[in-house]
Amino acid sequence: MEKAALESLHDKTFTTGDPELDGLLERALVHHLSPDPADSEDAVRELWDGWERLKTLVAADKRAGIAVLLSRAAPEPTIRAQLAEEARILTRIGNQFMIRHTETTQTKLEQPEHFRYLFRRLFAFMWLLLREGTVTEGSSLERVRVGIVEPRNGQHTTHAVPMEGTITNLPSGIDLWIVKEPSSGNFHPDDGPIHVTDGHWQGTAFVGNSAPGADQLHSFLIHVVGATADTSEHFRDYLTGAHATDSWGGLSSLFGGVILGSVTVVRDDSGPPSH
Repeated sequence: MEKAALESLHDKTFTTGDPELDGLLERALVHHLSPDPADSEDAVRELWDGWERLKTLVAADKRAGIAVLLSRAAPEPTIRAQLAEEARILTRIGNQFMIRHTETTQTKLEQPEHFRYLFRRLFAFMWLLLREGTVTEGSSLERVRVGIVEPRNGQHTTHAVPMEGTITNLPSGIDLWIVKEPSSGNFHPDDGPIHVTDGHWQGTAFVGNSAPGADQLHSFLIHVVGATADTSEHFRDYLTGAHATDSWGGLSSLFGGVILGSVTVVRDDSGPPSH
């Protein structure tokens, strides 16, 4: 049944909005459906190249790109968290096995059945993300490009984290917010929206407990989120209640907000922030 379903896509023309990705997907599918077992390896390689390219179509940063795609494909936070874990596993498979790279440390796949299994696993996942068709056109937020200048990824910092960067194609009526995600699917917006002027933005993230040493050497994922007026209203309502009750449990959804850029920092109160 699964093979019949794939064969029904034999003449499929992909319309992701990116001709390079369309070509990778079409060639991968042709190789996968070939009766020659040797074509299975080419099919997996082409598909994994497509997977890596897909991540960058909606955001320059791959982590931000996959977050955008997942938030659109799975608004419900529990299933989105499961899909996010699958995305990490698939990326790890592409790096661990001799699929896209040929370093001596990578494991070579020998059996055509293993190639076919991996193809179907990733193809199903990408099909879910691409089920709406075009990924490079549509929502104006998907054309926004955010660069994070400070902090650097992995930088050690104290509770208050000054942030700044660049932005292009920000539509009128869209706000930018700094939102932490200390655990998957748990979002903590900081007071905002943040200041944007002449293609630059700046703001401050507050990571962990304010007490010195409370979250020493813990890592924190910080997002720059694009928000409509409705999304911004949800963030303001949360912050108003959190300030009033001193309860900071976070949100289980971005309420339609789109992650445009991400960076991970390490809380470190042992000295001045690293630069």
